[in-house]
Amino acid sequence: MHSRISIRQTAVRFFVLFRRWAFTVTKVLGPVFLFEVVLLVRQHLKYALLGTTDLVESAVTSLLVTALLCLAWAWGEWFWSKLRRLRGFVGEVWQCSRNYWSPEAVKIKKA
Repeated sequence: MHSRISIRQTAVRFFVLFRRWAFTVTKVLGPVFLFEVVLLVRQHLKYALLGTTDLVESAVTSLLVTALLCLAWAWGEWFWSKLRRLRGFVGEVWQCSRNYWSPEAVKIKKA
């Protein structure tokens, strides 16, 4: 007997399985689509069409922008992992400080 899977469950499963793939495709195709939009705007405003050198230059620029985004993403993940350790240390210091100034600890110190 087949169980009925709701559309929501199917969508959630799709996004879980293909989230990274979709993000990668978006990062790669985003600059390409942006360039196409720029071309459409230039044609609408009646600017001269771009030559081959302009296309190669924009492709290299798009590649470099994508590489910089990947670098920024990797640096952000590295920095977030370092912050996770720091947050753990700060949490321990905060807990020690709360214990030090708690009313029970103050009573013990006065006695």
